[in-house]
Amino acid sequence: MKPSDMLPALRHIEVLPLSDDEQQTFLLRDPQQLSERSLSVTSPVLFCLQCFDGATQVATLIELWRDASEGQPLPLDQLATLVQEMDDAFLLRNERSEQRVEEVRQEFAAAAVRTTRYDGADENVTAMLDAAYQQAELPSPAGIAPEDNTLGLLIAPHIDYARGAVAWPLAYSQIKRHFAGDVVLLFGTNHQYHETPVALTRKSYLTVLGEVRTAVELVDQLAAALPFDAFTDEFCHRDEHSIELAATALKHAFGDRCPAIVPVLCGSLDEFLVSGVDLHAHPLVQQVREALRGLVQQVGERMTVIASVDFAHIGPQFGDLAPVSDAMLEQCLEKDTQLLRVIAGGSPETFAGAVTDERNTRHVCGVSAIYYGLSCSPVQGVIDSSLHYWKSDDGYGAVTFAAMALKRRAD
Repeated sequence: MKPSDMLPALRHIEVLPLSDDEQQTFLLRDPQQLSERSLSVTSPVLFCLQCFDGATQVATLIELWRDASEGQPLPLDQLATLVQEMDDAFLLRNERSEQRVEEVRQEFAAAAVRTTRYDGADENVTAMLDAAYQQAELPSPAGIAPEDNTLGLLIAPHIDYARGAVAWPLAYSQIKRHFAGDVVLLFGTNHQYHETPVALTRKSYLTVLGEVRTAVELVDQLAAALPFDAFTDEFCHRDEHSIELAATALKHAFGDRCPAIVPVLCGSLDEFLVSGVDLHAHPLVQQVREALRGLVQQVGERMTVIASVDFAHIGPQFGDLAPVSDAMLEQCLEKDTQLLRVIAGGSPETFAGAVTDERNTRHVCGVSAIYYGLSCSPVQGVIDSSLHYWKSDDGYGAVTFAAMALKRRAD
């Protein structure tokens, strides 16, 4: 490459730490999984990728590299190799990746069901979840008898089963105990770019434990009540893990008697939270709330609601400058505890206000799902609640998550 060349632009990718030794490596993960190839890079390469915006010349990166490396020259031949490898994996924003996106969109549209996509969803899922129930000192789901039909809203994690093992059984044992209906309105976080506030699909979810049926007739009723085409972003269902992991946990808990689902991917509300816009005064957001509330009221006690969410994401892995110290994590957990108290109050407006007050600086990724869950399913009182976390050994990242069951309000 020449100094006058323009560096390419990256597509939206996730950066996941793979090691915490002196030569730390990172996985570049494409949320849309356009390629089966994965790419791991070192810290120096990650430094270079900050300039991959389609508007920065190689000459600028050369200067930044020289300053950061105490005068070392930037190896342009290795930079060219990196660009080629990124392009081969469809990680660059260009015509080639756009064509690939269109190909996989068409493949997903033609598929009969939404197939398993998440890396952690393999043949060991049953063993992993069974072990998690044992570690939580809970009987297996088959040994949990239904007690009543009072569950109005379940806050459950979507962090992977390994890192979130402590919370998954605490959440899904509650739905087994306190739900006797046959359909779940399942909210998941849409981590991808989206055009509309929520994305629907008519496709059932084929998990590694079997198919979880989507209630197509209810999906269509919800779609008809929304003021936009709710299938515009249907493609996002292909690779989002928040609903897939929840559907798998439901199947594990209920087996052949698994409830049907209405899978709803919720787009980010951060543009409102950061700017301080009043969510419950925004017309489009309110129309979504009304459509969801109408569906829950129509189906009645046959339906419960799950928000498959994680809470805070802190540390350099998620864009913060400083590693996560014990004191930072403790402070974060205190704020999450306060947030859970707000959620227990059942007011979506108060919840939105609490997150807005922070401008969501802790990157709570489940805001929209919790907000819509509280909006459509009136609750009063807590059945059970617990807060948990995962933290990398080097403090590069930490994620908090909860298992919280709320009673349906008796109107």
